[in-house]
Amino acid sequence: MVIIQPSAARTTTPLAPFPSSKLLGYHHSSALRTDKSTFGQSRARGVVLMCDRDDDPVSTGSGPGSPSGQPAWGGGCDRVKDSMSSRRANLESAFKGLRAHSAPQVKRLWESLSGINGVRLYGPPPDVERTPTVSFTVKNVASTEVARRLAEQGLFASHGDFYAATVIERLGLQPEGLVRVGCACYTSDDEIERLIEAVHEIALGS
Repeated sequence: MVIIQPSAARTTTPLAPFPSSKLLGYHHSSALRTDKSTFGQSRARGVVLMCDRDDDPVSTGSGPGSPSGQPAWGGGCDRVKDSMSSRRANLESAFKGLRAHSAPQVKRLWESLSGINGVRLYGPPPDVERTPTVSFTVKNVASTEVARRLAEQGLFASHGDFYAATVIERLGLQPEGLVRVGCACYTSDDEIERLIEAVHEIALGS
């Protein structure tokens, strides 16, 4: 499950009223998993907390200024648990759909680009679960130039080290790095074919 905390509420310490609760993470760096079955959600501070006990106060919260005097955690662990279960199912379904769309495109890209003289691919093959991106270089053509020529044809690719400067250095690809293209949920098969043809033309001209 992805645990999100808005940046305005970043903290690494549990909130005082709930010393047994554990802060799991915040949005800009966390996609954490847990086997705990119950969760409590803070509306007031925007963090997701793990309920460590069945009698945790989180499960009895009734909102700001409530007559019960309980903390404002709104709804309790059981309700959040049901919501999280449904959300997980929706996310799993969405990711399966994304993979069903992108996997054939990645396979087509990989097999076609690998058959072009002068094109070298980097990364795992398409028959394993992977991010739907393909990185490559064209012999004797700078990655910057490859990206520029693709852009001229309405094909927008990134180039550089993609925050993997050490890897690029060890591959001997500095300062240009790699060309990287991705298959998003809106990428069409026609765009894949246009990209393959464009890279083929660039490689032939090199």
